[in-house]
Parts: sequence; C-alpha cells; structure tokens
Amino acid sequence: MEFGNKVILFLLAAILFIGIGLGLGLGLGLSRRAPNDLAGVPEPTEGPEEPVQEALQRIDCYPDPGATEETCEARGCRWSFTDVEGAPWCYYPKQVDVPGYTMVSAVVRNSLGFEAVLQRRATPVRYGRPVVRLLFKVELQTDKRVRFKLTDMDNERYEVPVIDFEGPDQPADDLDYEFIYAPDPFSFKIRRKSNGAIM
Repeated sequence: MEFGNKVILFLLAAILFIGIGLGLGLGLGLSRRAPNDLAGVPEPTEGPEEPVQEALQRIDCYPDPGATEETCEARGCRWSFTDVEGAPWCYYPKQVDVPGYTMVSAVVRNSLGFEAVLQRRATPVRYGRPVVRLLFKVELQTDKRVRFKLTDMDNERYEVPVIDFEGPDQPADDLDYEFIYAPDPFSFKIRRKSNGAIM
C-alpha cells in the first residue's frame, strides 16, 4: 500500500509539472507575434536622448535641399535624426572633419583694433574654390560698435562698397562688448557686457 501511495504521489507531481510546463509554453506562444507578422523587422531600440545644446551645436553638412542619408554620407558626414528644432540631420563629425580655418599668426594690434591670419583647415573641398588664406581684421569703432572684415590674402575679389561715414582715428575705450575667439577651428563671438547677450 505504501508503494502504491508513492506511485500515486509521483504521478500527481508529474501531471502537475507537465501542466505547469504546458501552461507556460502556451502563454509564451500566445504572447509572440504570428510567424509572418512583420517578419524580419528588428525590435525598436531606445537610443540615448541627445541633449538639446549638443544637437544645436551640429554644423550643417548639407544646407541645400534634398538631403538623404545616402547623399549625406557621400559627403563624408553623419546622418542622425533629431527632434530638436533647428538642428540639422546631416552634420560634420565633431572636431574631426569640421571645415573652416585655423589662426596661424599671433593677434597683432592695428590702428583701430587687431588682426590675424587664418589658414584653411585640411578638409575635403565641397563648395567650389575655397579661399586658402584670410586676413581677419577687427575695428573697435565706438563703445557700442565693432566692425570685422575677412579678406582673401592671395586674390583680389569684389568688395561691396561701404557707406561713407566719419570713422574713428583710434580704437574706442570703455567698450560695452567683448570680443571672444577660439583659434582652431577659428570661431568668434561678440558679447555685450551690460546684459551678456551674444550679438
């Protein structure tokens, strides 16, 4: 009798085990999509959210209309969707292939401010004939007015005539702005001291 009880307990345990296994199997099977439903489509993945400031610092590599991932990558640039308004989807890789210029001379004082020589960075040519060397001049004309000018050092080019006005004969003092620059890649900004606004 004792042997019979053991057999019955064994059979009940086996039935219970098989029942649980079948129940789990059916549950998993029902939760899966049908075999031909979206076959071959990978599951979506959530990428890291891009900070707004970083997206806005992208430099547009394809400003002309009709950019696609293929045409963007053909220019050697990166393609990445962003929902940040004003940020380009096709952009230059950060600091690696950024076109522009490098400051190759010291900043020298001139009669109305200062100047420096800029050299084109060694990046692929994408938009016609590039200017290789530029003279960058800054005139501190009044406490509220600054003028800057970029000139091709190696070729004569047409310049839009400047309206005649009585200009200063020496740089202004006690400026309400500050001129901030980075040498490589060369960039600059003018910040108003009174309220910190970038002009």
